[in-house]
This record gives sequence, structure tokens and C-alpha cells, in this order.
Amino acid sequence: METALKLAERLGLPFYISPRAWSYVHDKLEFRKMCKKHGLPVAEEFSEENFPTESDCPVIVKPADNCFNRGITICEHIDKFGEACRLARENSPTGKIVIEKYIRGNQFNTSYIIVDGHPELISLSETRVNPDESTMCYCLSYSRTEWEAVYLEKYDKKVRKLLKDIGFANGIAFFQTIADKETGKIYFLEVNSRLDGLGLFNMLKEAIGVDQIKLITDISLDGKTDLTIVPYQTGGRVLCTYCIWSHKPCVIASIRGVQELSAHLEHLYLHMNCYEGMRLEEQKEKGNLLFTINFSTATKEQMIEKLRYINRTVSVLDTEGEDIMVRYNGPEIQENQPS
Repeated sequence: METALKLAERLGLPFYISPRAWSYVHDKLEFRKMCKKHGLPVAEEFSEENFPTESDCPVIVKPADNCFNRGITICEHIDKFGEACRLARENSPTGKIVIEKYIRGNQFNTSYIIVDGHPELISLSETRVNPDESTMCYCLSYSRTEWEAVYLEKYDKKVRKLLKDIGFANGIAFFQTIADKETGKIYFLEVNSRLDGLGLFNMLKEAIGVDQIKLITDISLDGKTDLTIVPYQTGGRVLCTYCIWSHKPCVIASIRGVQELSAHLEHLYLHMNCYEGMRLEEQKEKGNLLFTINFSTATKEQMIEKLRYINRTVSVLDTEGEDIMVRYNGPEIQENQPS
């Protein structure tokens, strides 16, 4: 994105993010400062000079200017801190790193579209990882979260002001945050200006008619768009993204049950990243993403039923006959609970 922005500037062409807005997307430290200015909570910060102690753990160490979860370490104990700083710095183009108190909570994402300087909230979603895994691999994301009312009351207006302040005039923006039940606060981590990596943009087009691909294409070609802004509405369908991973290096021998999904899931978007005969290499920081499954339901209870169905139906076997899928196994979808 940075290269495309620089090229557009040199050629005198429009682009869907301004250089000022990009500077806050690119630099998490500067974004933290802007959040504080607008009264948005951020995690407690440390530095290598004012470094954390054992009592401060867990802390998270990450590059200030990188993405894709590269170079990120959660230090449960302080003896891992030095190595975590080294890894983060190696993955930072500028060598700058962020050291924060690690907040245990669910990731909470908010998406906005901005047209002619006017930001409009279009989605709120909660993201889960498997409770028994120390991993940055997100498994489940869904809308209609229990934090909806809190966000709308305490944070939405402040975020709109922040977006205007940092130069978002046209385009898209989504915020990664952590919702902490202990404090009742939503902590802001970073802002991005791209289509989300979970495919939610497909679901939003289907559910509320907001075509984010059209928006960024219009702005990048003509500097304007005729896209209609739809104010955020509570209620509505639950939009769900289910990511299925594998952490085992192997050769895939068989993929089963995928064909059955279309008959049981509404508004299905299935992205297959694997095939029979494919060799999966070991991934140190992240696993191998096998499937991204987008679908919608009328209620959260129906979503849980569909997740259980996927877990029972789909399997990926290696050459030894072992099912290598890492399924989401949070307590709310365990089969011993009533449907």
C-alpha cells in the first residue's frame, strides 16, 4: 500500500488514503499518541529504558511499523523480554518497537467508511482464538457482539473525530482493539486502511449493501464515489467468519465434507487455501490457514449450531490418516452443551 501511495503521489493520481492518514496506519507509536489526545484507552506502555518487571507480565512486544502478526511476542515471564525485543526490532523497517501491557480479552474490530470527510460506522465484530492455544491465529469472528452498546455509547463519536484529525477523507478504516471485561474498557491497538483479511467485506456487501471494493476503486480512479453511506443499525443478521488452521507440517491426502457446506450455510463464501497433495511446511509464528468460511445466520444461537456442524462435517487428513484441522473449541460451541 505504501508503494502504491507513493506512486500515486508522483504521478499526480488520487488514492484512497492520504499520506497523513497513512503515517498513523504505519506507526503504532504515533497512533497511540493520537488515541490519548482523543480520550481513547490504550494499554500501559513500557520502553527498553523503563522496561517491565516480572510483576508487570504478561507484556506484548511488537514492531511499531509492521503487520501480519510478524515479530510479535507475548512475554508471560520477563526472561523472554530480551529475545522478544530482538525479534520485534528485526521485523521493524525502522527498528522501532512497541512494549505494552498484554490485555487478556477478546479482539474487537470496528470498521468505518469515509466519504467526503464523513466517517460512518459499518460493522462491529468480535474475534476469538482457541482458549487452550498460545497463538496469534484467529479462529472465529462474528458481528452482533455484546460490546456493541458500550462501543456506541463511549467510543464511536471519539473515533469519528480521530479519523478526521488524522486525515481520513475518503476510503476505509478499521480498528483493532481489545475488549477487557475486568475494566469494562475497549483498548485501541492500531488502525488499518485496507480490506479486512477475514472476508467480512463480502458479507457486508451482502448484508447492508456497502461495497468497500467499489469505494476504494472509485476513489483511486476518480478521487470520488457515488457510494451511498448507510448509517449503522443495531440488530440484523450475525455475520460470521470461521478460519481453520493446521499447525502440523505434512502432505494433505484427503479433504472431506466441504461440498456439503453449501446446502447448510446461508450467504456462504468459502476460501480454500489447501488441496489434496499439498505439502504444508512448518510455520514458526503462525500455522497454515486451510479454510476461511464466511456465512450468516439470524441469531448467535444459530451461528453456534452451524459452527458445530462445520466441525463435525469437514476434515483434512494427512498421509497417515490423521485429521490435521485445528477447530475452534471455545466453551460456547462444545457439543455437550444444548443446541
